[in-house]
Amino acid sequence: MVKPSVRRRVTVVSAGRAQVREDRLTGEEPLEIRVDGRSAVVTMRTPGHDVELALGLCVSEGIVSHRDQVCAVRYCAGATRRVSTPTTCST
Repeated sequence: MVKPSVRRRVTVVSAGRAQVREDRLTGEEPLEIRVDGRSAVVTMRTPGHDVELALGLCVSEGIVSHRDQVCAVRYCAGATRRVSTPTTCST
């Protein structure tokens, strides 16, 4: 899992002058969203709220159009975090 932010040395250029200083950078990591065991999309994201991001992406990409189409949301085997959000599936 990526830390939310890390300290790194960066070079800031202003008015043609470079200056090295320490700055905080936001960590990102890829999130693969799978539907019925198949990869649907891979997106870069900051850690946290993975379930909400996955569901929102599935709606915006037209993979699902209604909450009744979602039976469960969970991390795949081998993932570092676990979550399960069961719902009633009417299909």
